[in-house]
Amino acid sequence: MNADERRKYKRFRPKQVTFVALGPLSNRLGNLLDIGPGGLRFEYVSETDNPGVTKIPVPDEKVDIFISQEKYYLIDVPCKLIYDTEIRRGFRFPLGLKYRNCGLRFGKLNARQYEKLKNYFTYFTSDNASH
Repeated sequence: MNADERRKYKRFRPKQVTFVALGPLSNRLGNLLDIGPGGLRFEYVSETDNPGVTKIPVPDEKVDIFISQEKYYLIDVPCKLIYDTEIRRGFRFPLGLKYRNCGLRFGKLNARQYEKLKNYFTYFTSDNASH
């Protein structure tokens, strides 16, 4: 069974650069790759021994999603870290920096967060689902 078959909701790609900040100090800040009603996937660059990157999922996290130039901000969305893995690419950063791929499952959103997320799907995503 592949990821698409396990997924409950369709995922969409952002039409423009959308940032994701995860963690109490936004220690994981990166680029949104795909998003759906149930969660999102983003990539970021990190030090190999970044103390904010854990192999064990933290039960309660908060994520912020934003597009600065559009003044779109969805903050403090409850979520659960599903995975945070290194991405192997041909290009290597100096000084031990690594690309990482992070998957989150949304928790219970309040009414305002739910509406803002629906607006994101309407105005800022394409209909091209990704894996």
